[in-house]
Amino acid sequence: MRYDYRCEDCRITWEFDVPMDERDTRKCGCPGCDEPMKRQFPTDAIKGFQPFEAYHCPARGIDINGPGEDRETMRAMGIHEAGDPVNGARNFETSKEAVTLDREPPTGRRLSDIQREQEHSQNMKDNFMVQVEDKDGKLSNPLKASELSTSSAAVKSGQTPTRTKMKVKP
Repeated sequence: MRYDYRCEDCRITWEFDVPMDERDTRKCGCPGCDEPMKRQFPTDAIKGFQPFEAYHCPARGIDINGPGEDRETMRAMGIHEAGDPVNGARNFETSKEAVTLDREPPTGRRLSDIQREQEHSQNMKDNFMVQVEDKDGKLSNPLKASELSTSSAAVKSGQTPTRTKMKVKP
């Protein structure tokens, strides 16, 4: 196991691989001054085990399965957590008029589902085809809607857009 040992003279902490049964008895020498070092209490033990129950976040429309995923989804969606700037949002309210809601159970929706839907929507917008029909009923060549403007080929050719037929081509 890895344990932290601190040199009291140098005030430097080093990490050493030490068998668990020797962690308190093994004498680790400081790499800087060769003085004996003292084992430090692990800081992870202060926090203890912090269980996380998955929940559905209606504001983001996805399930959150852990604190790491929570931070990752906020970063990916460009969301900044409100509340205490040091510790994040507070989960208590002091106002008498406040109404707090319980967390919703998970629905199975993930960040990747939202990203896939956004990509599909953008793809549909980019590939939406438009044709312009002139007075004689003649159709112009299909144009992508994103490329359509008043300077399009249909308008340049003298066709006056009287009615627009829109077709979506996959």
